[in-house]
Amino acid sequence: MKNIETKDRFLVFDLLRFLATFIILFHHLPNYCFDFYNLKNFGINIDLSVCNELNTYLGLSLFIFMSGYLINVKKTSFPDWTTVGTFLYKRIIRIFPMYYIALIFFCYILNITEPLRIIIHILGLQSLLFSKHLPSLPTLWFVGTILVYYCIFIFCKAEKIRTIYRLLAIGIFPFIVSFASTSLHFMDYRISLYYWIFIFGIYCAESKILETSWLKKNTFIITAGFVCIFISCFFLEKKYGIDDLGLIKSYTILNILMFSFILSIYGICNAIAKILKSSQIIQAIAYASYGMYLFHRPIWFFLRKIVQQGMEINNQYILMTIEIFIGIPIIFVFAYLVQSFYEKYCIQYLQNRNIS
Repeated sequence: MKNIETKDRFLVFDLLRFLATFIILFHHLPNYCFDFYNLKNFGINIDLSVCNELNTYLGLSLFIFMSGYLINVKKTSFPDWTTVGTFLYKRIIRIFPMYYIALIFFCYILNITEPLRIIIHILGLQSLLFSKHLPSLPTLWFVGTILVYYCIFIFCKAEKIRTIYRLLAIGIFPFIVSFASTSLHFMDYRISLYYWIFIFGIYCAESKILETSWLKKNTFIITAGFVCIFISCFFLEKKYGIDDLGLIKSYTILNILMFSFILSIYGICNAIAKILKSSQIIQAIAYASYGMYLFHRPIWFFLRKIVQQGMEINNQYILMTIEIFIGIPIIFVFAYLVQSFYEKYCIQYLQNRNIS
């Protein structure tokens, strides 16, 4: 029974990765064709562009929640610096090599030539050293933020630090980031915005609160609550702009939106996993999700360039069709092959080298 539950849980996270990946993809896709969320482009007098503004919070919150949950599945603790070093090394060799490939693409596409900005991204410090003079590259800011969260996880699980000090630091940290980003214009505000989602992921893995019968039985109610919250956020964004409501209000509203989404979608995916049992397509896309996240912008950029300049096709509807039905499969295949090659020929070698 335990093995079946574990297998179901892995499928739940495959479903979550699958969903988060496509939310992000379709959030960025209008940048490479046109705003298809505005149905006026199809002759329908409805503009759903606000949905795309909210989608980014939903997709990223899922990725960040899963990051917090999955690094704490084994309830790792850090009694000394050796375990800290081992943990960071394993994370770095999984994240950075593919990230560096994406970084090369982004520097070429965006014509990034400033040595300091490139070095900061190479070191993964773009979220900590974020400013108007040193902005993070789109999409790749996520890697810098995750590295900060990994350090927070180490602090949370450090055995030699008293619990009271850990709790105080955990509670104070997002306020320090918010102050630094809004008042000093230093550090990336998104570290603070998604912070509690990451902490929630750690807590869920520790307590298994998402597996309680109450949450499973009330998935419909929780989902209905999320729908209501999303609709409210839709009208708030459309009428006022959530970011213009003030730091505390926007921070609170967006976190309520993200938390309600995670609770509802986890319950839905949990129910689907029990029915579905397995799916090779979902598992394959989940496996390639990190690469799809890193490489979708460059691939869409080059595909658009080929279509518009090489084939001289400028019809926005044809371009959108090509980006979806040819672009997304290319993104998946490229990401899957890169991930497979790296795991087969590089990760094992690097892990063995660390052990030796």
